Amino acid sequence: MIDGGPVQLQYALESMTNMGFNIPMVSLAERFEEIYTIYSNEPIRLDERDEARKLLQRIRDEAHRFAITYHRLLHQKNMLNK
Repeated sequence: MIDGGPVQLQYALESMTNMGFNIPMVSLAERFEEIYTIYSNEPIRLDERDEARKLLQRIRDEAHRFAITYHRLLHQKNMLNK
């Protein structure tokens, strides 16, 4: 799953293809919580109560939390080395 819309999905697909991977992907665009696939230009819009949508949102939010925590750790290490 990619965080972003169709442009981010396309870049991720190109990168994975260039590395020799053929992995099904979807992306979740945060503004309207639209789901994009590599098979269609039209987004999938699920009801806000839909369990699949909630799961994708939780995955995305956890990835954000992990990335922010990692970025802060790197920043702290960088500050200590100065």
